[in-house]
Amino acid sequence: MASERSSVAEGGLIIQDFLPELKGSHLADSIVDGLMKEPKEIPSMFFYDERGSKLYEMITELPEYYPPQVETKLIAVAADSLAQGLRGHDIVELGSGDCSKISILLDRVPPADIPTLRYVPVDFSRSAVEESAANLRTRFPGMDIHGIVGDFLSHLDCMPDGRDRLLAFFGSTIGNLEKEKAHGFFQELKEVLRPGDEMLLGLDMVKDVTVMERAYNDSQGVTAEFNLNIVNVVNRLIGSHLDPNSFEHLAFFNPNESRIEMHLRAISPMSIELDGLEAPITIEEGETIHTENSYKFTMERIERLVGSAGLAIRERYTDENGWFSLLRLGN
Repeated sequence: MASERSSVAEGGLIIQDFLPELKGSHLADSIVDGLMKEPKEIPSMFFYDERGSKLYEMITELPEYYPPQVETKLIAVAADSLAQGLRGHDIVELGSGDCSKISILLDRVPPADIPTLRYVPVDFSRSAVEESAANLRTRFPGMDIHGIVGDFLSHLDCMPDGRDRLLAFFGSTIGNLEKEKAHGFFQELKEVLRPGDEMLLGLDMVKDVTVMERAYNDSQGVTAEFNLNIVNVVNRLIGSHLDPNSFEHLAFFNPNESRIEMHLRAISPMSIELDGLEAPITIEEGETIHTENSYKFTMERIERLVGSAGLAIRERYTDENGWFSLLRLGN
């Protein structure tokens, strides 16, 4: 069990924080380590400063970015069959964000059942957990909330136990994990799920390359701005002076890995001089810095992944184009 740093309890609300204090030096080291690799990379967690989070919210509204639009409709369909059977359940949302998707399900739960539920948002961002809790306590009075500030890869064993659980993992967030980490997540899941637990899992499917690449190269340039903003975050954290305008956004489908890759490509040579480094970090013209992966799935790979956790697909919800899948899993 991970150690708990702090918690807040207040009449039906508990928030537990299992993340260590992330010091600036630790964050800076992870960036510098990535920039010294060949090929270079910046961890995607650094997208989400205040501006990056706002840009991502804008991305979810773009006509080219189909995943949230399609998934929202599928959640509504799944909710119609799930909501009547959730009395007395814990609803655990991994990577909960702004709670907009789980609200679709909660809106369909009979009002008399709401006070019997406990919602467990799990998110890396404490502010996201706190804002979700405040929002849902207003919308669904009487529902207990047990927030967990943590990393779903490391803190699955911190979920409250003792009741039947419905886990929700939306947004194809599993697709941002490298294949080994995704497999490790399902192995960890196998250890914590009990008979009777279920899971809703959203997955972006392999489809026409044009459709996938357009979703990450929108006509308004919002995704490009989101990608370039990571340079500003890097500058603040490591004290560099890189110019975001010295890079261009690059996003493409890698068929060998079955993933969309996002990169920054240097349009001019540059260097980063930092205290403690024996030599500057050089970035050549045309060199790329890898910022994110988004894996796309086939049913064959999905069946292998969920099967490794002892889970079976009870129901598959998909759109008419087969672009996105929402799976109802059980053990």
